[in-house]
Amino acid sequence: MSYQASFRERIRYRIDNFLGRGSGALFLALLVGFFFSLGLIVAIRWVLNLTTPNDKPDFMHQIWFTYLQITDPGNMAQDNDTPVVFKVSAILAGMTGVVFFSALIAFLTTALDQAITHLKKGHSRVLESGHTLILGWGPRVVEILRELVEANESEDDPV
Repeated sequence: MSYQASFRERIRYRIDNFLGRGSGALFLALLVGFFFSLGLIVAIRWVLNLTTPNDKPDFMHQIWFTYLQITDPGNMAQDNDTPVVFKVSAILAGMTGVVFFSALIAFLTTALDQAITHLKKGHSRVLESGHTLILGWGPRVVEILRELVEANESEDDPV
């Protein structure tokens, strides 16, 4: 008898597989989540706008206000003169923006940390040629450097 995974388990499995593809998939998920939240909050504001009298009935205004409130919660002040339901949607937009931009900052920090760690491992390909590398330091290094300088004097373009 085989086990049949539930719908929820299959969705979680697909999300895990998608996010496991790397940082590009995570960034795409953040972007999709941002636009989904923007659309949801705009829809809520639009429905509230149809049921509550407001001096800004234009749909584009609702999109713009919501975008501003998600990207900068300080823009909640634009809803000071509106009914309480619009203030609640502004708070929801501000909190959503804080969550998404915190996740974006965490994503960027992690990606930068991984890039620096990769560079520190020293597996980068060196494209320079014609150089001498001295590993370590000891009392004979100065003597070796003098000999290298003397040997390079015969070159056309010594470094």
